[in-house]
Amino acid sequence: MARCGVSLLLTALIGVLVPVMAQQIQDLELDCVKPVYIIADDFNRDSYPDLALACHSCNTVVVVPNLGPAGSPCAQFAGAVTWELEDAPTALASGYFLDPPSGQNFPYYTVFPNVLAVTQYRPGLIRFSPLDPRNSFSAFRNSPAPIEVEVVSTFATFNHVLTADFTNDGALEVAVLDGLTPKIGIYLGSRSDLSPAVPGSPGGSSVGAPVSLTLPLSAQRAHFMATGDFDRDGYLDLVVAADGKIMFFRNQFTPGGTLGFAPPPQNVFPRATPEVVVGTQVVGLAVADFDRDGYLDVAAVDPEFGALSILMNRGGCWEFQMVARIKMEGEPVFIVAFDCDRNALIDLAIAERATDQVTIVLNRLQNLRDISRPDLCDRTVPSPEKVDDTELFVTFSFPVGPQPVGLAVADFDQNGISDLAVALNGGGPPGTDPAAKVIYNPCCCAICDKGTSCCGEAESELERCPEEVGGAPKG
Repeated sequence: MARCGVSLLLTALIGVLVPVMAQQIQDLELDCVKPVYIIADDFNRDSYPDLALACHSCNTVVVVPNLGPAGSPCAQFAGAVTWELEDAPTALASGYFLDPPSGQNFPYYTVFPNVLAVTQYRPGLIRFSPLDPRNSFSAFRNSPAPIEVEVVSTFATFNHVLTADFTNDGALEVAVLDGLTPKIGIYLGSRSDLSPAVPGSPGGSSVGAPVSLTLPLSAQRAHFMATGDFDRDGYLDLVVAADGKIMFFRNQFTPGGTLGFAPPPQNVFPRATPEVVVGTQVVGLAVADFDRDGYLDVAAVDPEFGALSILMNRGGCWEFQMVARIKMEGEPVFIVAFDCDRNALIDLAIAERATDQVTIVLNRLQNLRDISRPDLCDRTVPSPEKVDDTELFVTFSFPVGPQPVGLAVADFDQNGISDLAVALNGGGPPGTDPAAKVIYNPCCCAICDKGTSCCGEAESELERCPEEVGGAPKG
């Protein structure tokens, strides 16, 4: 059941507390005990992003269909389905997979996004579609039987998973993180013979696949990983949060070769920083271009050290510099990047577990500056170049409920403005605190019951929220 309401909050801007807006926040009351992860994707391709939550204590993945606004100020989340696993899920991902055109696998997995889940204790990796094949693939269904988790004996546990096309062949690879060993396993997909990285499980059957590539990490504990083409060579690289470090791994794949990752070599990239120490226990990462220089940067959160750290990519030659460390005393555990206020600069949202809030960190343009940098990547680089001089600053926080631990970004009501979904580890079954919440238009919202604009610190309402005051959308 979903409940949409209005929540008041305060903004801390330039050291002054200012009342800003009444915010549209929607409760999602689900039968989900100890949710630990949340993702958003349009699983039935009806144009409205749906949600999936990993419910750790009840060994399930709950998928929540989005029926669209239907005349309401909020999207209608209803008809949640439950997929039962034999082990506790710890993280989720989604993606399109190419399956051979035979039996019930076609077009079951080739047309619709699938859910991937990793589990903690056995550990295991599962892929499934939550759709009902008997109903034109538009309706969702519960799992027909508990999904057996096949033990992957080369790992101690799984605590993160992601999908990416590391070889640029049009087929997804799947990367799993073992935070205890620690190491990364990569399952390879192939488009040439329609071989998916991980077999699908349409009927609750056992799934599993050998790991095609294992990448050891020089750390005691690893928590999170992300992808990005950090050197702009056309291939996705890896970045990992491990101990108090951010570790970078360059994709060494070449056409016709084999996939491999290694720290960027300093004999090739003299200024390379394969590892950057930013705290004591980094648990979350976000990858984005914060200064619009064309190179991907990294933001990281560390609940033990109590900080948000910003690393800027200096020229795409694996030189990363920590330019800011912002104090966050609410135990920041998850971070996502998106343009919250629609000024074409990438902002951040952070889940702070100890203070039961989501904090927005806005990106502000300070100036334009000229830079000259040496060409260490065998590319012609114009000199000088114009880049943005930007500043990320904590702006305001939303009280969301007990122990927010996960975030997902999507436009749930399809109004052209990004929304946030929050997984609440302290929430649970109906009758207790909600398992998840949706924050609509976090930096540019309309009061639910009045339909009026409440766009906070914008220079004008028209600049930040043109739809709400009769203007045309930006872009």
